[in-house]
Amino acid sequence: MVKMGLVPREGSVVIEKILGERKTEFGFLLLKGNAKVSLKVTATGVGVKNVKNGDVVICPAYSGFSYRSDDKEYLIIDAEDILAVVNEP
Repeated sequence: MVKMGLVPREGSVVIEKILGERKTEFGFLLLKGNAKVSLKVTATGVGVKNVKNGDVVICPAYSGFSYRSDDKEYLIIDAEDILAVVNEP
């Protein structure tokens, strides 16, 4: 459950956009749009079976509804729009 009380409806998922490092390995600063973005599942609606809270996922760039709260950005998308779950070693 997201701390702010945002509860997704059946079949929906709340995903937090987490901006990665904005510097390259050589110390160059990247523009905001070029920084690596991780998408972390923070809440799932009833009936969502393929993902769970804490999963890092990949979804289309312009899917869902964007929501901002307390300097954090969230996406609310249909679970069916998630293309993959990232399994990092």
